[in-house]
Amino acid sequence: MYRVLSALSDRGYVQQDPATRRYSLDAGMVALSAQVLSKADLPQRARPYLAELVKRTRQSAHLAILSRETPQWAIYIGQERTPSRVQVDIRVGHMAPTHCTAVGKVLLAFLPREQLTRLAPNGKLQRLTARTPTSLDALEKQLRIIRERGYAVDDEEFHRNIRCIAAPVRSGDGSVVASIGISGIAADIPREAIPTMAAVIVQVADRLSREFSHIIPVHQTATLPGHGRRLTGSRV
Repeated sequence: MYRVLSALSDRGYVQQDPATRRYSLDAGMVALSAQVLSKADLPQRARPYLAELVKRTRQSAHLAILSRETPQWAIYIGQERTPSRVQVDIRVGHMAPTHCTAVGKVLLAFLPREQLTRLAPNGKLQRLTARTPTSLDALEKQLRIIRERGYAVDDEEFHRNIRCIAAPVRSGDGSVVASIGISGIAADIPREAIPTMAAVIVQVADRLSREFSHIIPVHQTATLPGHGRRLTGSRV
């Protein structure tokens, strides 16, 4: 027990009273608890924004965060489906590769470079379609563009005939804590319509960010324990 308490103390989660030798929760544990509760509340609070995206773009809308274990996976934590009979098969709890999905690339774009290298220790990324970025250099070029324009596009990179657009959701200190976006068949998201749809998504993401700037504690990251089924390709 002493070793456990000592380790927690080293990480700022508990503190020991020198006089009584008793332990109590430190600010680090309080902040961590607040982060977990805020993240658990994020999907529910994001639902009206997801519904708005469905209404304005006529595509299914999704909310995702980065897996805690590895930057290779994004976890879908929220979804609103379009009434259309043609659906992209993405569900809450599913995990998707970050290097070739719009929600994933948004999360990667604002990570420190040393974390990006964990995606591909040998510099190579898995090819899923003919348009998938297959090297870290190619991906980093995309990430620079994402940071400049404020949104990401998956142009048939994860699955052929599927396009996706996503934008970052930020906390009060500007940290990216989630990504929100849409997915649909390529015919319903033509390339010439991407800037217009992206503007809608960025607008909605910014409004969601303003709401959560008062709720999500600063200095946290967009991570939660990874779980759920891993997607090897979107399906319609």
